[in-house]
Amino acid sequence: GNWASGRLSAAMVQILIEELMGFHVRTAEGSGTAMQMYAMTGCETPTNPQDRGCGPQAPKQTYFHVGMEGWTKPYWQTWAKIQRDFPATAPVNLGHIGYDGDGGQFVAFNVVRRAFETEGLLLDFYGSYHASWHTPGAYFDKITAVNVSDLTPCNENPWLSDQETLQIYVQATGDYDGVEEVNGELRGKCFSGYFWFPPACRVDTSNCVLFLTSAGYEMWVMMQRATIYNMPVAPVDVKDWERFASLPQQISCLFYAWEPDPTFLGLQAKMLMFPRYNRSDWEQGFASTAAQGVRLEKYASHDLQIIAPTVRELLSAFSISFDVVNQLLAVQKAQGSSAMDVACSWVQRNRDIWEKWLPDTTACFPQFGLFDKVTEIFKDDREGDTSNLICKACGSGSFSASLRDGKGLTYVCRPCAPGYAQPSGASTACEPCPVGEYQEEPGASSCKRCAFGQYQNATGQSQCRKCPAERTTLGLGSESLAECVCKAGSIEEDGQCVPCGIGLSCPVASKVAGLTAHLPASSADFDRPFIEHGYNSDADAPLTIYRCREHCPGGAPGTCSAGRIGVTCAECPAGSFAWGDGTCSACAEGNISLWMISGGVVLLLCVFPAYARLTGPYSPKIGATGVAWSLLGLTVEIAQNLQVVSTAPTSWPPLMVRITSSVSGLSSSLSGLGGFACIGHAGVVMMYAGQVLIFPAVIGIVLLTFGLTKLFPFVRQACSCAGATRMMACCGRLARICRIPLLPERAYTWTWYGTACLTGKFCQ
Repeated sequence: GNWASGRLSAAMVQILIEELMGFHVRTAEGSGTAMQMYAMTGCETPTNPQDRGCGPQAPKQTYFHVGMEGWTKPYWQTWAKIQRDFPATAPVNLGHIGYDGDGGQFVAFNVVRRAFETEGLLLDFYGSYHASWHTPGAYFDKITAVNVSDLTPCNENPWLSDQETLQIYVQATGDYDGVEEVNGELRGKCFSGYFWFPPACRVDTSNCVLFLTSAGYEMWVMMQRATIYNMPVAPVDVKDWERFASLPQQISCLFYAWEPDPTFLGLQAKMLMFPRYNRSDWEQGFASTAAQGVRLEKYASHDLQIIAPTVRELLSAFSISFDVVNQLLAVQKAQGSSAMDVACSWVQRNRDIWEKWLPDTTACFPQFGLFDKVTEIFKDDREGDTSNLICKACGSGSFSASLRDGKGLTYVCRPCAPGYAQPSGASTACEPCPVGEYQEEPGASSCKRCAFGQYQNATGQSQCRKCPAERTTLGLGSESLAECVCKAGSIEEDGQCVPCGIGLSCPVASKVAGLTAHLPASSADFDRPFIEHGYNSDADAPLTIYRCREHCPGGAPGTCSAGRIGVTCAECPAGSFAWGDGTCSACAEGNISLWMISGGVVLLLCVFPAYARLTGPYSPKIGATGVAWSLLGLTVEIAQNLQVVSTAPTSWPPLMVRITSSVSGLSSSLSGLGGFACIGHAGVVMMYAGQVLIFPAVIGIVLLTFGLTKLFPFVRQACSCAGATRMMACCGRLARICRIPLLPERAYTWTWYGTACLTGKFCQ
């Protein structure tokens, strides 16, 4: 506060904090305890009683950490409001400062001595002012001794117009003549525009004793007491502090003062004594009894314990007596010195007193630990020489732990255990590593994330758990076993990771469910498994992979192009046939009869000429016709051999694939004859059966022809056919042409356990 005793106690604390503890101190003064309370709460404009600047969201921090000589009791409502409205930043009361404050009516010692020496009258006792028994005015100056220009006019004095104050006055005294009603409101009855007189001197004002106050302090109190105890005392208000401080030095009067304060120390004033304090009366506003002394206290900001615990401990221990304060104030007044000069002189002379206030440098508080300022190392105990030990905030990677030894309680900094970390300093505990993280070393400021292929589903761990051998994780810091997925090249089936075979692309985290999802075939779709181009599988057994000759674009199981169906995309749907480029086309009406008639005609036209040629007589020289037949036979054999070679499980150039497809009819394969599948809606099995029966059919026709030549001579003469030996040779020649259909067609499957021939399937 900006009063003398407040500045003096603040100067003492400032010297100790700066010079002994090494803190920089910046001071500020306020006009009263209420302002002090709001400033320490963090309000921005604490001097403005209309708006303290605490803000709608409440203060977040404060820049004032120490408050000295707080008059808490008179401002208990303000203190309670701050504690209720701003609990996060409200200041803390550190207790009694060592002396009490008091205020009231005072009289100069020379007046008291003169009255006592004259008639034994004790003017520091209220009973000596009773007008029926004594004439106290004889020892004071008349009211005319004060210049009314130094006084506040009655119409400007709030205490003479305050309705509640005047109503309590009438209730307490019954003095209706001391008030008057103006425009329906009570006013204190004023004389000469400046004076209010009590009943004891209302008739004869020459006997009135002046009571000087400023800002109306205890004017209403003196009005009640003067009336109740028949005291001829007229309270008046002085315009400003400067005039108020000088007038009691110039005239003999009663005046308002408080202790401790140096303003009237030179007068050695005595406070008037009234009946003992009655709490019940004061709660009703009745001031006939003495006021209760005010316990003066010390305040600390809410965060002082954290930022400077030793300062808070010093404040808690700080205590000086009322006599010491009064002596120092008298010295200051006599010498004209500043509060800092007087406080410094006292500190130099009274080491034995303030040393008891200083905290034990090894008695650390939470968030701090023992630290050797010479070796700059945190200590685990305070055994041996402790002269170099101080308290220092614990660093990151450590926490403040309590230690109780023979000297009492203190705190030390201990490193965080494995599995724990602390990124911040001044902490009282380490934080366990969260799931997905670990820390194997002590004293860590942060935790590490689990590496690829590892996870951690518990907190506070020093190691991560490993995924099963065939599994890994998609990233760092995995938190559960569920995040362990199959490695690239394997796929999860029924909870197990199995290797992917040829034709199946399996990125990391592949699952059968992802394979069966119908997505566009693309090797760029890295987050899902897919069947590669040229391979296919059945949706019911998606991991059984088949190599296709064509029409297998890859992607999801069962995906075929050109309208094909089947595990190797070799079939057309019922009611359609493959023609030209292999695309399935719908069967038209009449196709079946047409193909049956055409097939029979072609067969007869081919078999009879071939029989006649092959069974005809031998000639020593081959003619042009023989050369042509030989070339045709070789061409057919080459085409058939190409067909056989092209079925090998390897990749062939596109040109060879086109050639073998174009001559597929020469291999006696019905799949090369567009529209054959339309006969009876033949499927693969039926087509294969028909293909196998071609050879027996041709041999049957040959035998039929041979029989006809034996039965009908004109037939034998027409085709120049030979006997049975030549007929057998003819059958051998035709068998060479028809041997391909007799070979069963095969497909191959790749599974995780190897390659095997597919049986029970008919495919191309």
